This record gives sequence, C-alpha cells and structure tokens, in this order.
Amino acid sequence: MDYIALYRKYRPQTFDEVVEQNSVVKVLKAELKQKKISHAYLFAGPKGSGKTTIARIFAKGLNCVNGPTDTPCLKCDNCVSIANGTSLDVIEIDAASNRGIDEIRSLKEHVQYVPVSSKYKVYIIDEAHMLTPQAFNALLKTLEEPPQNVVFILATTEADKIPPTIISRCERLYFKPISIQGLSNKIKEITKLEGAQISDAAAELIARVSSGSLRNALSLLEQVITVSDLIDESTVRNLLDIPDEKFILNFSSALIQGKVDSIFEGIRQIEVNGKDPKTFINELSEFFEDLLIMKLGNSESIEYKRDAAIVSEMKELLKFTSLKKLIEISKILLDISNKVKFYKDVYFAMLIDFLDNLGILEETLEIKQKIESKAVIESTVEENISENLLVQKKELVKEEPTIIEQNLDIERIKLLWETIVNEVKQRNIPAGTLLSKATPVSVKDGIIEILPDKPFALNVLKTRENIEILEEILKKITGKTFKVTYLEPKIEPKITKEEKIKEIENKKEIKEILELFEGTIVDIKEDKK
Repeated sequence: MDYIALYRKYRPQTFDEVVEQNSVVKVLKAELKQKKISHAYLFAGPKGSGKTTIARIFAKGLNCVNGPTDTPCLKCDNCVSIANGTSLDVIEIDAASNRGIDEIRSLKEHVQYVPVSSKYKVYIIDEAHMLTPQAFNALLKTLEEPPQNVVFILATTEADKIPPTIISRCERLYFKPISIQGLSNKIKEITKLEGAQISDAAAELIARVSSGSLRNALSLLEQVITVSDLIDESTVRNLLDIPDEKFILNFSSALIQGKVDSIFEGIRQIEVNGKDPKTFINELSEFFEDLLIMKLGNSESIEYKRDAAIVSEMKELLKFTSLKKLIEISKILLDISNKVKFYKDVYFAMLIDFLDNLGILEETLEIKQKIESKAVIESTVEENISENLLVQKKELVKEEPTIIEQNLDIERIKLLWETIVNEVKQRNIPAGTLLSKATPVSVKDGIIEILPDKPFALNVLKTRENIEILEEILKKITGKTFKVTYLEPKIEPKITKEEKIKEIENKKEIKEILELFEGTIVDIKEDKK
C-alpha cells in the first residue's frame, strides 16, 4: 500500500475524534440529532483547525444510512465513499483554483439534479473568500433559495472577505486555533500509534511552532519521526531548525538591556544559519510570554516546560527589567510577527523593525550610560584619592579641549567617507551600517554635520558611545580633531488616498480601462511590505 501522510492517515472520522472545536461540534451534532438542517453554513477559522474535516464528518452524518445522525456508522457505502473522496453527492470545490463565474454557473446547473445515492447533495467550497465578486453574485440566488436536500458549506480562513449578502444567508460557525496542550496531546497519541516515543518537551515544542494547526503539527512530526524513533527536544530543534533556547535567552537579554550590537549579531546568525524568521519570532514571543508569567509570580508552569538551567537564567534576567518593559517588547514582537510575511528581505527588515520600534533601546542606553557614569564617580569618591587619581579626576571634569581650526573641506571628507565608515564598522557594525547610508553635509569650525537617511538612524547614531567612536576614527584618518553633530532627517509627507487615486487615474492604461467600462476608482488597497 502506498504511504499515507500522517495528517491524512489520522484525519478525524467522527465528531468524537475532533481535537477541540467543542462549540462547533456541539451545534452540528444537535442539528443532526434533531434533523434541523440549514441549507448553508459558513465555517470560518485558521488553517488546520478542522474546517473541511468537520464538513466531511457532517456530510457523513447527513448521508449515512442511519442519517441524519450525529454518529455516522462509517461502514455503509455512503460513509465509505465520503471518507475516500469518491462520493458523487459530496462535491468539494477549491475556490482558490475555481474562483470564476463559469465554475459557479456550472455548479448552479448541476445543483438542480437530485442526489445520486444519498439523501443530501453537499457542496463544500474551500477557501470560499477567493471567489470573484461576479462568482459570489452568481452564487447568491442559489444560496438564497437552494433546491431541496442540497447543503452548502463555505470554508474560509478570511471571513471578512466574504460579502455580507453571502454571510447573511449562512449559519456561521467559528473555529479557533487548537491550543498548544490540545496539539501536544494529539502529537503524543499519534507518535505512540506510530511505534515511536516523544518527550513532553518535544511534543510541546512541535505544538508551539504549529500556529494552532493540527495539519502543521502532524507534518512537522512526520519530518522528525522519519529520522528518529526516540524524539527529544534537541532532536526537534535540530531537524526543524528551531533556534536553541540559550540563543533565545541571549537575544531576549540583548533586547531588554538595549545591546544594539548583540541584536544585530543575533539576527545575522539567524540569517547565516538559515533559520525560519517566523519561527524565530514565534519562539521569541513565547519566551517573552513566559517571562511575563514569571514576572507576575507564576514560575511553576514555566519550570515544568523549560530546562532548569534556562529557568534559573530567566529569573536572573527578570531582576534587571520591569513588567512594563516586558509588555512593550511583547507588543513589538506581535507587530513584527504580523508583518513578517510581507517582507522581501526578511532578516534586514526585522533588524530595522527592532531598531526603529524599540524606542526603549535608546532610553535604556541613556539610563545605562548614566548608571555607569554615576558608578565611576561614586567609586572614585569612595576611594582614598591618591595624587595620581586626583589628576585623572581633574582630567575627567575639565572642559573639552579647544577644537583645532580645520582645513579639510566637505569634498575631502566625502572622498574619505567610505574608509571612515569601514573603520567604524570594525568597532560597531550597526553604527557603521547606518553611517554608510548617511551623508556628510558640511565642515565648519572643526564641526562636521552629518545627515542620516532615517529618523531611527539618528536615534542610534547620536548616542554618546557612537559619536565618540566616529570622532576617534575621524582623528585617526584625517589627523585632525572634529566634533560630530547630526542633522534631523526630513520626513517625507504622506500622500493622501485621494491624491494616490488621482495619480493612478492619470495613467494612460488605467484611463483607457476606466473609459471602456465607464468606471471610476473609489478605493485603493495599500501594498503591505
């Protein structure tokens, strides 16, 4: 017999086998039991939550020889043919590839025919939101007044894209993502049936990265179980390229402490090692969720799921941060998670998002610098100040040295700029990267004015540490002493939607289309990047 993928092999065949979705199951079973069948249903929920699976079980309940029943026998010809996908009376349509008006017209023609061998003809339209507006209009009348013994089930991951006229004619049932615990239990159950062993931590890790989808979870389990019959957490991380817990801990520490260098290096490692950025963000979000739970005083649940050494380091990390900061970083991670699928260069975009959104980093750096300065002063005061230390202290508090009049003009600085930037990169990679996109504007009275390309770049470059690095490099390369100041980059004004519409309407090809159909542009959809 040909090999069957785990998610197909263990697809639930009855309502009792469905993982979670209790409210949906309860409603459908009650309707079957009472023989109160609606003519159209809308199943809305995330991928892998069981929409088409439950649609097939419902179809069995309708067409079983004992039906309508909430406990189909699974043995009669109708139950078997529906399970095998060979029933002539249960028609599954993939709206993603059959989305046009011609397909719906064909459906309308065939819907008039009586069922071949069953009590009900059931149409399951998957990814229904992909139908065109014209196709929805063609379907509308049929949904409103369907022939007797015909049931429509529209399954969608994006219910907001279904026209209200269609939704109003359907009974709506909403599916939720399957919980980590629910997925973990199912993973352990199926692993045992496959003759393998899996640790609780490994099962939970697979569940965590499956985004609430049982199909995803079983596909990932299949990858792992093919390689090893004894599955622990490290096996899962290695085979599925999930970042190590220690790496996640160190990166989280860098975010909390505002270590820009470490953030830059961490993302570079993720890219070099080919780790999935979405998985990385999910793991990072999960880690901050655990930090929040621990900060609120509930460490037991985290101690159960994570390694003892990691938990110990998490507790140490929590001593240096506040609940407010954990919440702020968690919000930023959520925002990045929502946008990551739209990025082209994901890794660079993630870095920019961290540097741009984490305004708390600059604040943290300033606080850190103040604390370090205060510590130096207090330490100096507490010591028995020797003559040598007293001289050093005077050097620290005396006024800045007088700036030497410079003869180098801005053109000379521009010629040297690439060399200067490369030197800065040796000391601070993020600062050097941002300076490579900045422009030296003027040199006057020993002061160099530099214009960064973005506001967030200004926030990073103007820190005391980065200014000192650049001033040292300038002196090293030019032999002259310069003071560095940064100009505020201008923020380009946003174009209004009306202006964008007008701009599009003036394009020749668009004009021709509008004239041909006597149409107008009433709205535009923003391109998410």
